[in-house]
Amino acid sequence: MCTRMKVLRAVGVFLVGLLGGCNAAAQPVSVGQQFPDFEGEDLLTGEQIALKQFRGKVVLIDFWATWCPPCIAEIPNVKKAYEKYHKQGFEIISISLDREKQDCERFVKREKMNWHHIFDGGGRLARRYGVRGIPTMYLVGKDGNVVSDNARGRRLETAVEKALAEKYDGLTHAEGDAEDEVERQATAELAAADKLQAAGKYAQALNKYDGIRLKYMGRPTAKVADKRARLIRENPKLKKELEKAERRPKKLDPEAAKTVQRWQRLAGSFAKQKNFKLARMYYQKIIDNYPDSKEAESAKKALKRLPK
Repeated sequence: MCTRMKVLRAVGVFLVGLLGGCNAAAQPVSVGQQFPDFEGEDLLTGEQIALKQFRGKVVLIDFWATWCPPCIAEIPNVKKAYEKYHKQGFEIISISLDREKQDCERFVKREKMNWHHIFDGGGRLARRYGVRGIPTMYLVGKDGNVVSDNARGRRLETAVEKALAEKYDGLTHAEGDAEDEVERQATAELAAADKLQAAGKYAQALNKYDGIRLKYMGRPTAKVADKRARLIRENPKLKKELEKAERRPKKLDPEAAKTVQRWQRLAGSFAKQKNFKLARMYYQKIIDNYPDSKEAESAKKALKRLPK
């Protein structure tokens, strides 16, 4: 047996041992089926990502590891497809089965694999989908259905191009239910803002309307909130009251505060790693999304302290 075949066989044996084979909980996915949603921490940004957030895009789900020679051989094809089609709506979520998270992180940064990565060292996701060997690559269409389970080598670009050409004009039934729930939440928040306005608490109502506009951007409720916020701002009788309120830093609501704290931690962590580009990005997110808060003022000061 040639050395290459011995290596490949060793890789396969190790993977089966690592995952412990398929079990009753496994959900093997076939072409034409909906790929079940999953989520995890993005290795490069620390943000939580979920498959469902990419609906309307074409997504390659790639189970791989740095110790797997066939996986490494696929990287140039994957890179080429990503660079060619990313701006057209092509995303990649690589799921690493490396033993050590640091091994994967170093490799990904060195090879400039600038897409989404999830570390699955324990094999949780791989077991869930009945993955028995790597590389295993699923190409998921805009509607969330698997369009290929073997899009490797030259086949990858062809499959991506075909999937991008498909029209996507709506949501699945399950997504429709989720959308309804989000809209119900947005409507409840809008009602709370209206209650503040009716009680004459215009500055607080305005803050709520602005928050709804940002949080539910693009939705009908966000447009209503934007309109009501403009009516308050354009009311000459409220000008002095609003100006006084504007001079006071706004207190963030619990959900916004939690988001800002996460961004602060990420910015600080990246600054310590001397990754100043990502540190700036997270400080700027705080400034852009919560411009009138104390946290935004702190982010501005932190930005000035970062090296040019």
